[in-house]
Amino acid sequence: MAKDVDQTAGALLEAHVAFLVQELTDERFVDLLQEEIGEVLRDATRLTVNDVVSPEQIRATARKYAVEFEPSGAIPELVGDIARQIHDHPGHDEASLNDLLSDEQFSEFLDKALEMKDLRDRVIHEAVTNPVYEALVSDITYQSILGYMTENPVTRNVPGAQSMMKLGKNVVGKAGGEALEKNLKAYISKNLKPLLRESEYFLQDQMDEQRLRETAHEIWDGLKEYKISTFRDYVEQRDVEEFFVIGYEYWKSLRQTDYYASWIDTGVNFFFDKYGESTLSELLDEVGVTRELIVDDALRFAPGILQTLRDKGLLEETLRRHLARFYHSEQVRSILAE
Repeated sequence: MAKDVDQTAGALLEAHVAFLVQELTDERFVDLLQEEIGEVLRDATRLTVNDVVSPEQIRATARKYAVEFEPSGAIPELVGDIARQIHDHPGHDEASLNDLLSDEQFSEFLDKALEMKDLRDRVIHEAVTNPVYEALVSDITYQSILGYMTENPVTRNVPGAQSMMKLGKNVVGKAGGEALEKNLKAYISKNLKPLLRESEYFLQDQMDEQRLRETAHEIWDGLKEYKISTFRDYVEQRDVEEFFVIGYEYWKSLRQTDYYASWIDTGVNFFFDKYGESTLSELLDEVGVTRELIVDDALRFAPGILQTLRDKGLLEETLRRHLARFYHSEQVRSILAE
């Protein structure tokens, strides 16, 4: 009796495996796939995001891969190799800047940037009040004064003036000259502040939207027909690699901070606040994932993968491994024995 039960269970197992293999690999699979996707999407109208997953689960998963997961060395190496291939892509010799960015798109970006007047004024203020800029202006003023004193046509025509200027230059160049130069520059710098404030107002006035727009369009018109390969001459393959390494190391450091982790938590919390009570179907509609897109992608990959698994004997092996536990279970043996 037990032998008959085992034989029956084995026969049912083989029939079930053969049935599923046929379902998954024959011509009817396309209809079956579309039917199953339709059923899944219908079920999605009855389940909300909160029904199937919690904010805590998503936060834990996001932190795992964004913070805790340590990428293999092969990943940055692969990305670096891809970056080098893109850098050397022959298409750069054919494509121009205008192929990447149309005139209309450039104007849209420019208009948005020009709207940010407060930021522009802040940048000008920080630049003009920067000690380096002040030191530069002081040095230019110093050199101008010294040049005026030595090259002024008036001094050339005054008897003895040239000798005095030469003597002055020699003094500046000898012992004590450095102190004189330093004190003169310090005096100039101290009295430059009102002038620097005026220059800030001047720059803000000169950088009005219309003038900046005209200048930017002139620059764009001069650059837009340049081939992408032209700029490759200024950014070498080594530069791309080094920028990537710098960026990758920065990301590795940033991801360990509490600040970075708080971004993740904020994003997840906002997502659930907005979509937690939405059905899965509504969420798919919200992000633009339609039934047609799902079916199209499924048909692009599934038939080929399943056929390959069947050709290599892996499909039957996988199905049999999972179904065998059922058909050889005590529950099935009891049913068959009855």
